[in-house]
Amino acid sequence: QLNYHLEWPALKNLSGHFRLDDAHVYASIDKAKIFDSDVENAQVEMHPKADRKGSLLSIKTQMQGSASDGLRVL
Repeated sequence: QLNYHLEWPALKNLSGHFRLDDAHVYASIDKAKIFDSDVENAQVEMHPKADRKGSLLSIKTQMQGSASDGLRVL
């Protein structure tokens, strides 16, 4: 289980790779569960903004499950 933020749902049954490079975070997630939905082929990147005030987060994935799970994630 991966608890990545207190206010966001945890990822369960996770299979993938993470890389931390200085202030940059990269993740390639083959599969996981979020609530009762399946997550596949996720690509996650987080890096500092150019002005160094905060970070930018990019998430691309395929998710299959109930619409209510999708709304809970958003």
